[in-house]
Amino acid sequence: MAGFTPEPKGTAYAGELLVREVIQNPDGTLATKWVEEMIPASGEVLNLPFKKSIGNSSADGKNIQVSAPDGLAAGALDDIPQNVRITLQVKPTEGVKHFGLCFRGKGDYDSGCELQFDTAKQRVQFAPVSNGRMAEEAGHWMAITGVTEMNKPFTLDVIVKDDLVDVCIDNRRTIITRNQTKLSGNRLFFFVNHGEVAFEQIQVRPLLEE
Repeated sequence: MAGFTPEPKGTAYAGELLVREVIQNPDGTLATKWVEEMIPASGEVLNLPFKKSIGNSSADGKNIQVSAPDGLAAGALDDIPQNVRITLQVKPTEGVKHFGLCFRGKGDYDSGCELQFDTAKQRVQFAPVSNGRMAEEAGHWMAITGVTEMNKPFTLDVIVKDDLVDVCIDNRRTIITRNQTKLSGNRLFFFVNHGEVAFEQIQVRPLLEE
């Protein structure tokens, strides 16, 4: 399946060519994932420092645990290159409200491109954050609905390249956005709102020059 990325501001028509592999689930429904042969080449896994940001978070090797029973909590990896591939396993607890990652972040959740999972609405969105607050639905850059089983463990694969952020969710749903405000921070946040999530087997690799 081929289409176009969100168009850059000031562009009359479309953006880059976007290709997805269409697969059929056991129940007959269709899903999309990345085309394996088209994933950009990346280097060795980086050893990155972990920093507490908001609320209760901790790290153990390649795993980060974030607990937020009453609001927003986030931990961060520092010194993230601008162009990277990020892979991980996400393990939410039952009843968690929102969680996700925030790319090219700065400060203590002061800015960044947030990938937010809303379990009740089965909704995933990209939106900019500011001033230490989670992004709201209004003003989102891109969103998809009907993303099921977000309360169960799933894999996440992310490519951040130039002004695009491309995500493959559990090898069955994809979402891509353009970094409309040219965010350029070097922090990768892992956040939770009302609940607890384990982000495990986190691997961050720099993309290799083509």
